[in-house]
Amino acid sequence: MTLADILNIILIENSWVFINLWTIVHLFSGFILIKYFLKGKKKRFIWLFGLLVLYELFELFIISTGSSLFRVEKNLDIYWDVIAGMVGGYLAR
Repeated sequence: MTLADILNIILIENSWVFINLWTIVHLFSGFILIKYFLKGKKKRFIWLFGLLVLYELFELFIISTGSSLFRVEKNLDIYWDVIAGMVGGYLAR
């Protein structure tokens, strides 16, 4: 079992919510970005949102190359990853 397989273990999935272990990673990344890298920056939540979206686009690009680092994601998963990152950032404020 690879790291990608482990991080793609689904914890909650229904028509409105999709949470896997990657979602937890995004929660912590949002926390760390606000707490340590965006501290004191004006409009830091807009910066955080932009960085999270750019990361999701980066994931899609890597997936499109055929790399086994990431797995194809559902749209709902992408939305919840960004939401989790924003919540992590909010908790760090």
